[in-house]
Amino acid sequence: MTLYLTPASLSYLTELILAASISGYFLWRLRHPRHPAHLWLLTGFMTCIALLSLLFFLESALPSGVRLYALYLENTVLGVGLILLLQFAYRFPTALPRLWEARLVLTLSVLYTLFEAGYAVYRYGLTLGQGHVLFRPEWADYPLALGLLWVPMVLARQSVRASQPDQAGVKPASGLLHRLGLSDLWRPHGRGASAARALALIYLLPVILSVITILKTFYFIPPTVYQLSLSLGIMATLAAFTVVYLNYLPDTTSFIVKLAGVTLVMLLGVLGTVGWVLAPNYASLYHPAWPDHQTFRFTPNAQGGYDLAAIPLHFETDFGDPLNLVDTVRKVKDQTSTELTFDFPFYGKTYSQIYATNDGVIALGRPIFYLDYQYQTGGQTPLIFPILTDLNPGEGSGRVLARQEADRLILTFDRVASFYAPTARFTFQITLYHTGRFEITYNDLPEPLPYHANDEPMANVWLIGITPGDLSATPQLLELSRLLAGQTITSGPQGILLDYYLGLRRHLNDLLWPLFGLMILVGVLTLTGFPWLFYRNLVKPLNRLLRGVQQLEAGDYAINVPVQFPDEIGFLTRAFNGLAIQLNDLIRNLSARVADRTAELAEAKAFAEEHLLIAESAQAQAETANVQLAEHMRELAARNEELDAFSHTVAHDIRSPVTQIVGYAQMLDEYQDQLAPEERTRWLHIIMRASDKLTRIIDELLLLAGLRNVDVQPEPLNMAAIVAEAHSRLIDVIEQASVEITAPIESAWPIALGHPAWVEEVWVNYLSNACKYGGFNGAPPQIIVGSDPQGFASAPPPKSGGQGENPEGLRLIRFWVRDAGQGISPADQARLFTPFTRLDQVRATGHGLGLSIVRRIVEKMGGEVGVDSDGVPGHGSVFYFTLPAAPPDT
Repeated sequence: MTLYLTPASLSYLTELILAASISGYFLWRLRHPRHPAHLWLLTGFMTCIALLSLLFFLESALPSGVRLYALYLENTVLGVGLILLLQFAYRFPTALPRLWEARLVLTLSVLYTLFEAGYAVYRYGLTLGQGHVLFRPEWADYPLALGLLWVPMVLARQSVRASQPDQAGVKPASGLLHRLGLSDLWRPHGRGASAARALALIYLLPVILSVITILKTFYFIPPTVYQLSLSLGIMATLAAFTVVYLNYLPDTTSFIVKLAGVTLVMLLGVLGTVGWVLAPNYASLYHPAWPDHQTFRFTPNAQGGYDLAAIPLHFETDFGDPLNLVDTVRKVKDQTSTELTFDFPFYGKTYSQIYATNDGVIALGRPIFYLDYQYQTGGQTPLIFPILTDLNPGEGSGRVLARQEADRLILTFDRVASFYAPTARFTFQITLYHTGRFEITYNDLPEPLPYHANDEPMANVWLIGITPGDLSATPQLLELSRLLAGQTITSGPQGILLDYYLGLRRHLNDLLWPLFGLMILVGVLTLTGFPWLFYRNLVKPLNRLLRGVQQLEAGDYAINVPVQFPDEIGFLTRAFNGLAIQLNDLIRNLSARVADRTAELAEAKAFAEEHLLIAESAQAQAETANVQLAEHMRELAARNEELDAFSHTVAHDIRSPVTQIVGYAQMLDEYQDQLAPEERTRWLHIIMRASDKLTRIIDELLLLAGLRNVDVQPEPLNMAAIVAEAHSRLIDVIEQASVEITAPIESAWPIALGHPAWVEEVWVNYLSNACKYGGFNGAPPQIIVGSDPQGFASAPPPKSGGQGENPEGLRLIRFWVRDAGQGISPADQARLFTPFTRLDQVRATGHGLGLSIVRRIVEKMGGEVGVDSDGVPGHGSVFYFTLPAAPPDT
């Protein structure tokens, strides 16, 4: 069977080579016993893609009649591939828990595939039995598009699911994407989630291709654009998918495989593009003979066929009555042909029904649908082709007319426009006689239309001639040049045709067959020769160098790795050999060096032994003194740190309120007679606020300084009352900032041991900070306080801050304050509980002692402090402290 190549067929060939290579590699990986279960589904899907690419190739490369055998199977194979792809999506990276949904989708996709298979069988029977060609209904593409669209949706859900592993604690909700459930899709966590999201994005491309297929059905997309987008889109999808999937697999993918795959894709892509670049110009060189201003007479002969001869031009000007033929997008039968009654013998049979079609064809005995031309040039319908092309009689002034006389029927196509080139007008006439003779006159044809490499056959003039309606007959080739030269051509009962489209395909073969062979050669060499060359020139030298390194690690220093090529690996090998020689020399001379050094050590040993007893005594005294000195130094350092803290506070924080008090007091004394009462009152309020601030600073300094020497007896705490008291102390701050604080009911608080006044200071400090910094994007702070009533078996390691002491190993209870603010970075968390630390210099005011006091207080009571925060704005922070739990009988 002869192949007639086009640029589209070469593009499908690249897909076939690529898909077959991928499926073969996946089959090879299946030999490993630990392969993932979804690899079977993926291998089957890739095999379907390879088979589908083969069908696409055959459809575009075979002659117009035979290509239907491949065309009818395409959607069945695509349906099987869709089944495997959908089930793969439900199992990658792991199986979704809702298996009922996967089973439902499996059932629906199987039903769709069975429909496509059954419809394909029906089409085969209709074509082979009656010669009718039937295309799939347009609505059959919608389930396919829906199935392809469902794949990325399932993969997107898989990505979100893989980004949410089971973990303790509550993840704070924030942001629009989080509220819509898209935050994990926007930023997936983990290799599986990232791979699923990438595959979801990749498989949006087949969805786009299915939409393009639907648009092409309604002639919204040109055939060339459709075929190019389909071939390149499938190839891009295969390449991108394979890269993402191989990068996800835990098993290492050989670098040779990756490099060979990338090389194959690039070479095939370049060669496939070359066909699209060269074919249009080459197709424009196709200039077949054009029968304008000619009359051809067909006379029945004794062989059961016709004798063809050119006679003087004879064109009837009385066209008769219009037939009202129109052309529609859907090609409805009763609108594209008209029945006329006229007895006309044709190939030994007399027909009374003559059908004139809008495509320039005369059908005898029964009407013909325009699709039937694609199988054996009309199948079982006897046909006369004055010119077969896609005409549009309803365009402009174009008409199809008929005039019937006693012995003849004249059909005239008057200035009928081409559907694909509306400016091109065709005028020709056919005259049928009762004797069986007929004449075709071409009175006014347009200039020859340019032929394009991937046009459909009827986009230009396709056929001229006659066929008897016999599926087993192969029409004789009509040589128009002989006819135009005045020679008579004799044909037999098989018919005679001039096939312009077939001539174009043969013309393109001269260009594309060498490219076809080159693609096959490139595919074979890339998959076989390239890995061998790569192994020979890169992997093998690297393996030799690796074995040399292994020998060196095993203790064999007398090695010399041969340099195979003078390249980078050769340079590295030479450097390794040089290092091995130097190391071997050092090791050989080591014995002599050790002997010399041993003699020197023996002399020194005698001297050292004499002074050993003296040194041991001095060392013992020095160690005792060092221990005492270190203890004093630690105490001194702690004292110095506290003194530095006090001095820093006095220098920086007390100065400001004192300055305000003194300054405003002096001004009051100096200007008291000149001030208005309200102004005097305002200054007095300033002095009072400064005094309050100074009092708070002094109280905090005294508390911080006195904690070291104060011991208190812990007692059971009424934590609900303590929190309520802290809330009342901060009531002005809470109401001013519109803070909402959520706390458990009184009975929900566990009972811990501590000093109530100190614990109240801890809650005041934590709540005050949360009121200041707990808001986000201008929203009022939302604060939650609570505890972990189950406690801990022992104190967990603090995230930051102090090191709590719990010498009795009591069970600890954790109390916490959660906000939804900016969050705190890990670097800032390490500095939070040190004196004079303020992380937000723009919004914060104060002296930075609060959290250091909290740490001292809690540690004094046998607990610890800390903070949990991921540093993400809007996720907030959790400040906590722990206290020993009261005994169960408290």
